[in-house]
Amino acid sequence: MILFKPSNKKRGNLEMNLLLRAGLVFLLLMTIALVYQTNTALACSCAQNPDPKKALGNATAVFSGVVTDIKRTGGLWESSVAVKIVTINVWKGQKNNSFIIYTAEQSASCGYEFKKGEEYIVYAYENDGKLSTNYCSRTALLKDAKEDLQALGEGFPPNNDNSARMPLSSTEKWAYGGAGSVLFAGTVFAVVKRKKRNTK
Repeated sequence: MILFKPSNKKRGNLEMNLLLRAGLVFLLLMTIALVYQTNTALACSCAQNPDPKKALGNATAVFSGVVTDIKRTGGLWESSVAVKIVTINVWKGQKNNSFIIYTAEQSASCGYEFKKGEEYIVYAYENDGKLSTNYCSRTALLKDAKEDLQALGEGFPPNNDNSARMPLSSTEKWAYGGAGSVLFAGTVFAVVKRKKRNTK
């Protein structure tokens, strides 16, 4: 009994088509994830804020500074922003020249809305090795933080050269991932094509 056996040429074409289809599906999924970021958080609800000194004790770091950069981070199912703040004064924590603070992107998730160029007092809390803050903390515009400044005193200026580096944004991550997938697909295509030539 003779069974049908596809030729090397047909096998090569089939492998190449499957790989190209897989690459196109991956790129399509990445595009959808980039364009249609989903946030399913419930509305933010805050308890009453503690007084400045109690908030100082609860926080990992408390400092004032000016926002110099804001980047959207996170993935498909959650989104956040990374905020770079150049330090003015420090009341608690390391006296770095700058800090990277994370917060939820949406106010519904208790994210704090920072604006580039504005000065803030920030009450930050360590979360998975990163400093974060939220709408329910005493983080506020510096010009509106008179009660905090009076209670906390002058603070200390930064005294080390530890300048924080911003992470990649969501767009940059997807761009690098897309470039990598295209490079991978191109390499596989070249290998399959060379294999087909050698089997002729």
